[in-house]
Amino acid sequence: MNTLSRIIAVRNNKTVYSSSQNVHKVFKSNYKKSDVFREAYIHSVIEESGLSIPHVTAVFFQDSQLVLETERINGNTLEQLLIRQPEKAEEYMTLFAGVHYDIHQHSCPNLAAAPNDTDAPVLPICHGDFRPSNVMMDHSGKLFVLDWSEANNQSVSRDIALAWFLVFLDVSVECAEYYLAAYCRISGIDAESIRMIMPEIGALLYKKSPGYNRQKLSSWQTELADYRKKKESS
Repeated sequence: MNTLSRIIAVRNNKTVYSSSQNVHKVFKSNYKKSDVFREAYIHSVIEESGLSIPHVTAVFFQDSQLVLETERINGNTLEQLLIRQPEKAEEYMTLFAGVHYDIHQHSCPNLAAAPNDTDAPVLPICHGDFRPSNVMMDHSGKLFVLDWSEANNQSVSRDIALAWFLVFLDVSVECAEYYLAAYCRISGIDAESIRMIMPEIGALLYKKSPGYNRQKLSSWQTELADYRKKKESS
């Protein structure tokens, strides 16, 4: 990218740059073109649902690499805010849960392949990678959700359980529990119905996680039990 851009994230198959106006996700030259356009398509149909997300502005080639361009949101991610203000963890995780609940109140029939049964109900939108680093608060306090490449129509319960694990991995078991409690309070969902599927979701996440995350995932039940025991005794 140009000299005014700065790197804000590096992944196995892409590098993300930020400039004054846009964010550019630059994919490695061997990345499948169809996957880049699929991500742009998913992002575009989520835009049409009315959710607050950065808009896709272009897909183009530069130096034999495909680039997905979106508008830049000026502000901080919830992960950054949690690091700066850990005393506000419960408040930030309540905001996080509220945004997730709002996503699940939207549907998008164009998100996944249409079912054979045209009378089948359209399932809610699920983010598929909902973590504090993917929620941005702008300077006015408005929240935007980033990175929709894993979005799908599936069971809300599975998306909630996955988000619990992502918060656990990226932040702490305490914040994961704040999130789950807030989501259940907002939605009326029974927390135990989520906990019942957590071993399955944790096992699936373990299979595709790198070494450090695998070590942490192997201890999630112990950390959760210790946290809940400590909370009950306090």
